Amino acid sequence: MPNFTAEEVYTKCLEYFNGDALAADVINKYLLRDKDGNFKESHPEDIWQRLSKNLPELKKNIPIP
Repeated sequence: MPNFTAEEVYTKCLEYFNGDALAADVINKYLLRDKDGNFKESHPEDIWQRLSKNLPELKKNIPIP
């Protein structure tokens, strides 16, 4: 998995959110990083792909009342 710079990530997120700096800042908090803080994802859609792949496993661990 490649590393992305903070500038690359911010630019892609800013473009995705049509220049909304607040949205770009917030979404950066949820992008996957390694233990050293390097970005492993660079775009909001990367988050959704990661979550959609892991959702079935997550649902197994949620107790249903």
